[in-house]
Amino acid sequence: MDKSKIPKSVTIFGYRIRVVQKDIEEHGLSDLDARTIYLKESDSESEKQASLFHELIHMALAISGLSFDLTEGKEEAIVRCLEHALWPLLKRTWK
Repeated sequence: MDKSKIPKSVTIFGYRIRVVQKDIEEHGLSDLDARTIYLKESDSESEKQASLFHELIHMALAISGLSFDLTEGKEEAIVRCLEHALWPLLKRTWK
């Protein structure tokens, strides 16, 4: 039985987003066209959770269309701001 707390999929704005753990260099990647978030399988469970949250913000910005009006740097700044503001609160409930 898989004891991972990482879901196989999530729903954002009504879209099902697959969550795949695989051997990648980055901690996480978002692929809007494939509606998939990739997480580095060798990361710890807590690192995967934080990366998933980070990538969910990227995916939400992309699905909403907002990311298309942002430079890559501005999008990353927004994502990191939201991640660092909200993740400490959310990770307490992710048990």
